[in-house]
Amino acid sequence: MRPITLELAGFGSFRDETVFDFDGIDFFALVGPTGNGKSTVIDAIGFALYGKVPRHDDRSTASSVVSLGAIEARVRLTFDAGGTRYIAVRTIKIRNDKPKQDVRLETADGTAIAAQVREFNEAIEGILGMPFEDFTRCVALPQGEFQKFLHEEPRQRRAVLVRLLNLGSYESLGKRARERARDLETTVNVLQQQRDQAREEVADCAALQQRRDSLRALQAQVAEVLPNDQALVTAAAEQTAALNEARAIAAKLNAIAIPATVAVFDERVQAATRELGDAVVSTERAAELIEQLQAAEREAQQHGDRTTVELGLRTHAELATATQAIAQHTATVQAKSSKCNDANVALASAETASTLASEAVEVSRTQNRAHALREHLADGDTCPVCEQSIAAVPNHPAPADFTFAQITEREAKQRLEQCRSADNIAQQQRAKATAALEAAATQRQALSTQLSGVADAAILTHTSNELKRLEAELKAAQQAFTEASKQQQTAQRELVQHRANIAQLQSRFDEQRDAVAAFNPPPRTPDNLAGSWNALAQWAADQLVIQEQLVTVSQHAAASASQQRAAIFAPLREAARHLDLAGHDLTGHDLTGLSAQLTAALVGTEKDIERAVADQAKITALDVTIAQRRESQQVTELLGKLLRTDGFVDWLVEEALTTLVDGASRTLYQLSGGQYSLRHGVSADFEIVDHTNADAARSVRSLSGGETFQASLALALALSDQLAELAANGAPKIEAIFLDEGFGTLDPESLDTVATTIENLGSSGRMVGIVTHVRDLAQRVPVRFEITKEGNRSKVQVVTS
Repeated sequence: MRPITLELAGFGSFRDETVFDFDGIDFFALVGPTGNGKSTVIDAIGFALYGKVPRHDDRSTASSVVSLGAIEARVRLTFDAGGTRYIAVRTIKIRNDKPKQDVRLETADGTAIAAQVREFNEAIEGILGMPFEDFTRCVALPQGEFQKFLHEEPRQRRAVLVRLLNLGSYESLGKRARERARDLETTVNVLQQQRDQAREEVADCAALQQRRDSLRALQAQVAEVLPNDQALVTAAAEQTAALNEARAIAAKLNAIAIPATVAVFDERVQAATRELGDAVVSTERAAELIEQLQAAEREAQQHGDRTTVELGLRTHAELATATQAIAQHTATVQAKSSKCNDANVALASAETASTLASEAVEVSRTQNRAHALREHLADGDTCPVCEQSIAAVPNHPAPADFTFAQITEREAKQRLEQCRSADNIAQQQRAKATAALEAAATQRQALSTQLSGVADAAILTHTSNELKRLEAELKAAQQAFTEASKQQQTAQRELVQHRANIAQLQSRFDEQRDAVAAFNPPPRTPDNLAGSWNALAQWAADQLVIQEQLVTVSQHAAASASQQRAAIFAPLREAARHLDLAGHDLTGHDLTGLSAQLTAALVGTEKDIERAVADQAKITALDVTIAQRRESQQVTELLGKLLRTDGFVDWLVEEALTTLVDGASRTLYQLSGGQYSLRHGVSADFEIVDHTNADAARSVRSLSGGETFQASLALALALSDQLAELAANGAPKIEAIFLDEGFGTLDPESLDTVATTIENLGSSGRMVGIVTHVRDLAQRVPVRFEITKEGNRSKVQVVTS
């Protein structure tokens, strides 16, 4: 697996859209201060492929990768594996505080591979050849996991190697061999049963050949008597045909019968004819009466039709009403005018009295000026006479004459207002009455104009009564015409139906006569249907006697031919029964059919003989196949037993581990400056050989931090290098390795050695990526992705040496 591009958005500290382009890069470093997001890039690669982040405790959903405050994290990884370029997209969305994953895996040409999480994960493990746990041991070595393989228990290390190197395929092969051995054993048993059954069912060829000879002999006898039998068949068929013809003619003669309705339908035709004539007369009379009444109605309409006459009568009535209304409105106008005059007189009198009362008040006010002034003053006001402030207004009662004058003035004004109101009402009523009178006069004039040239009311009333009478009589006449027409139509339909019945009886006569026309029956008389039927029935009775005699003669002849055929067929049937022609009908006398049955039996017997020979050959072939299957079963059973041995896979693991340790030891020797080598101890644990201490061996757990890093790096590189060669069926080639740990624990000399080793590894065509904040190491890497952080957002800049 080799990454090409990595796109992040909302992932960890990479809140914004960020792209890492690894295309064409073999050796790079992710550099920057601690906490800027260097390891997050390696996390994103693991998350894109497996949906897990090894540095987090929650490895199932990895929901913690979403940037703080964001609701979605998206990673898009383009990578090559096995000669194919893939695109893996994985998105985490937070909805209602719950994470939801959306995934898509496809090839670079757009071919979809997976769109569901489960099938996506299964496809990735199939493409890369390893689960997530092994990916963190061989490809992306995260912080805290770098030295895990070095310090793991032997049992866990064995399980990792079995999985990585696909050694479980040997166990699967042994299982398949044992299953194949059981299947072969079952097959051998089935074949033996088939062979035994075939031996029981194989037929006796000699008996079949004897049956074939007997069938051929009987077939020859049938061929010998067949011509005579065919002649008898022809004679019997002729007699049967004559018998059937006589019976058919007799059936036709028996079908001739006189219908009981012949006389009835004739009487019904005559009655319907009479009813039709009466209905025609009634219809004509009703039509004449309608014409007379219509003529009288036209004559009565000299002053207009009924609608015009009724309109004239309504207009005369409205004119009389209008004339009466004029008289009433005239009297009302006169009465309202009188009231209006009275109101005018009262109003003039009230105005005079009001004026006199007001003048009297003014005279009294002049005479009582001091009281008039006090009426409008209050305590504290300025006196209008002396212009001094008034401490208290004197409380003197009003003079009697002044009070009387005021009361008189007030009453006079009230009376004046009442008279004015009464005068207005009288004038309004007179105007209303006058308008009604004018409207009535206008209506009478219009009605008089409408009645110009119209007859008077008496004439119109007489005309209206006459038109009503004629309309009622005309309606009654039309109803009578309708009833007469219905009776005429009913009579006409009945006459047509009865004539149709007569025509059906005539057709029925012609049909029955035509059925026996070849025997010259009597013809139909046109005007005497009953007589024609009687003559035909008598003729049919005479002919029936002749046909019955022909039936008897034909029956005897056919029976004689059948008896002769039975005598010929009896011995042949007996011979066929002895041959046991199973499934063949031997109850009839059909020699042609018997010959065909014998031919079919001969064909079947020939096939039985061929089948018996083939069955014998099949038994021989089954014996050969059984021997071959039994030999294969023994071989696969032995292979299954050998692969069942527990030490086989352990031996393979031991050999693989020895190869890995040899490669790791050479790398460690170089990294440690010739001080250390690595070996697989007798306790199944890793041991360090200290060449500066007389090649003393000790546990790898005794190494310092920097030494542990060197040993772990050597083992990881060996595992990455040799995985494809050690796998049982060829694991995928690992084309990239990412290191995220330990460089800060190395002294300058060891750091230089490790850097040189990694540089050599990066120049071998494999991608090598390291995560470090050690500036001296970063400067030696040709491509650096320098990661900086502004606030809570990480950014990247590519720097090349």
